[in-house]
Amino acid sequence: MSAVMLHGVAPAGIPHPRDAIPHRRVALGALSALVTPLSAASSETEVETAQIDGAMDHHQLLTSYCRIGDVLPVRYGTAFSSERELAQELSSAQAPLTAGMKRLEGCVEYSLAFVARALDGPETSAVPEKTPSRGRTYIQGRRERRDWRRSLAEARADFVADVVGRVSLLGRDAEWVEGTSGRALAKGTLLIERTNAKSMQDLLCASAAKASSLALTIRVVGPGPCYSFAKADLR
Repeated sequence: MSAVMLHGVAPAGIPHPRDAIPHRRVALGALSALVTPLSAASSETEVETAQIDGAMDHHQLLTSYCRIGDVLPVRYGTAFSSERELAQELSSAQAPLTAGMKRLEGCVEYSLAFVARALDGPETSAVPEKTPSRGRTYIQGRRERRDWRRSLAEARADFVADVVGRVSLLGRDAEWVEGTSGRALAKGTLLIERTNAKSMQDLLCASAAKASSLALTIRVVGPGPCYSFAKADLR
C-alpha cells in the first residue's frame, strides 16, 4: 500500500480536467477524493524541494478542477497511509464534506487588494528658504500639503469602502482586512458565484478611472479554488 496526499473533494460525475497533473480519484459515493502519490524524501534538501513542488501541484490540481466545476479544497499536507485508509476515514465524514460542497456550490474565489501608489503633493511655491523672511511662506506650504494628504486619505477611504461594499453584495461571502501593513488600504477574499463574476469584473473596470485619479491600484487574482471558505481540515 502506498501513501497518498489528499488535495480536495469533487462531485463524482465531474469530468477529468485536461490540464490537471497526474492524479487518481477515490470514489466516496456521490463524491470523489482527488489524490496523488506521496513520495518519500531522504534528505533535508529533498524534503524542502518536495514541499515546494507539492504545494504547486496542490494548487494546480485544484485550479484545474475549479475551471470546470466545483471542488472543495482540503488543507495542504493532508495525507493517508493508503487509499483504503482514506476511503475508510472519509466515509465517516460524508456529512461535513457534502455540506462543504453545498456551501461552495457554483462558486469560485477572488482575492482583491486596494494598493496606494506614491503620489507627489500639489504644486506650491512654498519651499524651504534659508532667509527668515520666507518663513511664513514655508509654513503655509506645509499646511497646504498636510491638508492635501488628509483630503486624499479621506477620499481614498470613501472610495475603497464604497467599492468593497458593492463587490461584497455580489458575493456569497467575503473576508476583508482594513488598514493592513504596507501600502494596501484593504484586502480580502470573495466567495462569488460564477454567474456573478462578470458583474464584479465590470464593477471593478468601471471603478478603475476613479481609482487611478486617487493613485490607487486594484489588484485582482482569480478565479481560483475556494481556499478561504472551504473549512475542510480533516487531519
